[in-house]
Amino acid sequence: MSGGMIYQSTSASPFLPASSSPTQPTVSRAQLLQKHPWLGLHPSATAISQVDVCDACAQIKWDQLPSVTAEGAVPHREYGDIIASSSTCQVCRVIVYAVQWQRERILSDVGSGDKPYLWGSQWITGPVPEISQDTRIWLFGAWKAAGPSMPPHCLFGLGCMMAAKDVERLRPRDADGAMEKTTFIPNASVRICAGFGDAIGNIVPGHVRSADARHAANFDLAKRWMKICRDQHDCESRNASLPARVLEISGDGGTMTVRLFETESQISSYTALSHCWGKGRPLITTTQNINELKTNIPLDSLPKTFSDAVVITHTLGLRYLWVDRLCIIQDSPEDWAVQSMRMASIYADANITICASGSISDEDGVFIPRSTVYQPLDNDTGVRDTRFSAMAAATVSLSSGQTSRLTFFPQRITDGGLGTLGNPLDPVTSDPLNLRGWVVQERILSPRKLMYGRDQMYWECERSLYSEDDSRGKPSTALIEQIVDRERNQTGRARRKSGWPKLVTAYSEGRLTYLSDKFPALAGLASTIGEGTSAQYYAEVWSSHLWQDLLWHAHTEPEATPFGFSSVEDFEAYLQRYPDNNSTPGSDRTNPWLEVLEKWRWVVTPGCPPLPHDTEVGTIRHNDDMGEISKTGFTLKRPTAYVAPSWSFASVDAPVKYTYHEDAGLDVVANCINIQTELPGPNKYGHVKSGSLTIRGMLLPLTKPPAGTKTFFFGSKVCVDIPEYHFGGSEIENVFLDIKPVFPCWALMVGLKSAILVVPEEDADEDLRFGLEHHEGTWIRVGASHAMYGFEKFFTKADKSRWVREITIV
Repeated sequence: MSGGMIYQSTSASPFLPASSSPTQPTVSRAQLLQKHPWLGLHPSATAISQVDVCDACAQIKWDQLPSVTAEGAVPHREYGDIIASSSTCQVCRVIVYAVQWQRERILSDVGSGDKPYLWGSQWITGPVPEISQDTRIWLFGAWKAAGPSMPPHCLFGLGCMMAAKDVERLRPRDADGAMEKTTFIPNASVRICAGFGDAIGNIVPGHVRSADARHAANFDLAKRWMKICRDQHDCESRNASLPARVLEISGDGGTMTVRLFETESQISSYTALSHCWGKGRPLITTTQNINELKTNIPLDSLPKTFSDAVVITHTLGLRYLWVDRLCIIQDSPEDWAVQSMRMASIYADANITICASGSISDEDGVFIPRSTVYQPLDNDTGVRDTRFSAMAAATVSLSSGQTSRLTFFPQRITDGGLGTLGNPLDPVTSDPLNLRGWVVQERILSPRKLMYGRDQMYWECERSLYSEDDSRGKPSTALIEQIVDRERNQTGRARRKSGWPKLVTAYSEGRLTYLSDKFPALAGLASTIGEGTSAQYYAEVWSSHLWQDLLWHAHTEPEATPFGFSSVEDFEAYLQRYPDNNSTPGSDRTNPWLEVLEKWRWVVTPGCPPLPHDTEVGTIRHNDDMGEISKTGFTLKRPTAYVAPSWSFASVDAPVKYTYHEDAGLDVVANCINIQTELPGPNKYGHVKSGSLTIRGMLLPLTKPPAGTKTFFFGSKVCVDIPEYHFGGSEIENVFLDIKPVFPCWALMVGLKSAILVVPEEDADEDLRFGLEHHEGTWIRVGASHAMYGFEKFFTKADKSRWVREITIV
């Protein structure tokens, strides 16, 4: 089957989840039907009669649907008539859904309380009534500007407005801009997609993606994207020197041959592969087999991901493919060190990087099986609700007299009015490949990516993001030139949000098979930034932003613990105690924090389901307008062998955040006397043998707070052990301890409100020192703090000289 939508089985409503998703709470069919009986109107799209549309719906000219702001639109029909024909007409069935969705939205606003709401022409209080049979239904199109290479306005979805029976002319807004009181507030709730090459496809920026990732149409589409980028974009594209080794692909069709080719800096175009190695041990290049591989590599000896990448490269008209496992001698530390230094240029110079985004190992292949449950990407939010699939498909009429085949999906189209698309989107952010540490630099350094996700194929270049189903958005991956510019010109919060700290945060959330790769997996980006800024690099800390880069902290618990509650139980108790606070001003939902509670409970409950296909990747993210709740699967610990000095984030095996509040300069109150790293080889961005940081500043003693002390902000609360001076009370909040609580410890003040937390090396136990070299009289970093309010008074009133010390952190 090619290019068509695969519907769910006839035993379940297509509105209902076909399978549970780990990113959404599991809700049974019975529970959904009890709450939303209209979801079960029809058992399946395939159960509808082959007569697609009724006579009335056949008269709709879909390319001329009025916008939500149009006046004088003709009403479609009364609601009772639409219900009567919904068992045989696909479009009526969709309209019933849209009408009931409108009612559900009002219900979600009102809830079970006494909140007044607009129903028809009156503000009323009480239960939301059913839609009457004689209510007139008015249809409108959700038209938006879709961007370059598309018409000025494109049809994204279908919505409906409801008015009393006697309303003959619909005027959505009166002269003062107020909504017509006889009309229900409109919202589009149905997404429209067309088939490739369909007559309406030029104005419908959404297509039904192929059920088979290997379909010939997808290769044609990839070639089209490549040509658009080459001819119309200014993305850097050049014939560069090939990497030291590549796979050379020759022949045609089924007679392709592959061999390892030592290039001697030959100039040509090539593809690179970004992939998850997995736990298996497929074919690799070693000192023992390199000569054999230079002669011939049988296609059936390649793991599936590699052979698929060979097919893609050859089909796109390119001859060379770079794969790390085969193009680096894996048992040669010398070759590995040399090639890792060239990682930046390998990905930056690749004509295309093939990303096996949906695969968790090289045995899975690039062309992984696609789910039969499919939902187009939401163009406004970048979210894909995988619980729902297509609810209907119909052959509809156009003003030209032609017909088109449309597929309908449940999806809200924001406000149904004119708007412009173009929010930055990352459609593969939760795919297995993006949970891998190495992929951060691979994606940023690569100017063009052909990404094979779990649901479809995408193209991301410096100018555009294209998808197989024609969902629209801007690429979310930062450009390396922008990052270098930010490192040169930005400081404080601006840099934290878009510069090196932002990269490190994303990188630290990824998984590494070998913790010793902490530096090499970021070396390509670091070397590019170093060349562009002339800043010195010390174990992932830049000399130009030293104090900012030192203020990281590790985390493994849900980052968006609402209002800083320390547990699910505390948050739930708060909601029960203060029910009137369970809403947010301006929110269109009732008790939104109850939703956060359920998601948080899911995140912290042992035994929750893993990601689909998950084995070694473990990050599960939940995003909504309440913030992000994440479950990383990490435990806070030092690496088992030395990787980095304790002041580098690479010294902990956990995600990190940067949370300093101060802007440029951080109001620095410390002096860096010396910083140095000892390297085992020539790559100053690679492995580190040892490091030390000597700082002169105020060292203040910290102790554990009294038992029962609670905090309502992120981090922990500690006490400053200075009896003669209290900071409006001696308790300090927003303290982050990297490995575990350790007291007493000391705050080495680097700013008016920021500090590095340290302990003497001889006082640290094995959990803190494991893997760190022993140096007499040195200190170990154990955490950081920001927003330590009250210290400004200390700096103006206290005898600071009493607390100034010079210490060396290793």
